[in-house]
Amino acid sequence: MRALISAWDQFWFAPLDPRVPAALRIGYGLLGLWSYAALWPTLAWSLADGGLGLGVGKSGPDVVNLLANPLWSITTLGEVQAAFLVWMACFVALVLGVGGRLPMLGAWLGIVTLGERNPLLIDGSDGVLRVLGLWMLFLPLNAVWSLSRPDPNAATVEHTRWPLRMMQLQVCIIYVKTGLIKALYPSWQEGTAVFYAMASPKYWRFPMEEILANPAFQGFTVLATYATLVFELGFPLVFVPRLRRLWLTLGLGLHLGVFAFLSLGAFSEVILWSYLAFVVFPPSRRPSP
Repeated sequence: MRALISAWDQFWFAPLDPRVPAALRIGYGLLGLWSYAALWPTLAWSLADGGLGLGVGKSGPDVVNLLANPLWSITTLGEVQAAFLVWMACFVALVLGVGGRLPMLGAWLGIVTLGERNPLLIDGSDGVLRVLGLWMLFLPLNAVWSLSRPDPNAATVEHTRWPLRMMQLQVCIIYVKTGLIKALYPSWQEGTAVFYAMASPKYWRFPMEEILANPAFQGFTVLATYATLVFELGFPLVFVPRLRRLWLTLGLGLHLGVFAFLSLGAFSEVILWSYLAFVVFPPSRRPSP
């Protein structure tokens, strides 16, 4: 029993390497700038009054809508533009590591509001940033690699690993749930799912008629279909130390392959960012006194 209690405490509450949340913070900020800055020219029709914005209006929300859409009262174009600039500033502050937890809260609230105001603007990558961003609110984000505390040799932060574990478990849930759903479809059972996904021209990064007509490549897509199922359903093996690097490397290859051939929004980039939660950095070396 003591061994189980010790293992439980070690899993959830062992000292946390502050470089991990710092890397997640910087990546979150960069992804936010890269993913959302391009929305600026569309604000008039996508989020403001008179456009496609589907959020709660000035009349006031009920409790449920207020929780789902915290910025419900910001609806005119000027208000939306001002809120958008503050949102972008939060992402910049995350990259620089300034402002404490407020930039993380602002960045996360912006993503929540965006999805509730106009669901047509979001996809799976936004959902991942939204869910994992919630747990990042509880991490020591600015302990290192920040303008507020730039000491690269800061000591480990005690008793704060549990939010990181929640992020890791959430990534596992994403993969396993996706794998289970895919396994129910005949195209995944027959090994044709990857081929059919790549055969849709609207997702192509470049013309692929000749590639798809190659019998060898068709055989590769069958292998890739079954390998994807095995990888996603087996992703919890990332918690086995000896298998962590292998499984993360397989995921890296999978998502870089998807990115190379298909344009599917920012999902590949976001899910690869989430791998930072599993990274084990080498021990830092303090300078000699």
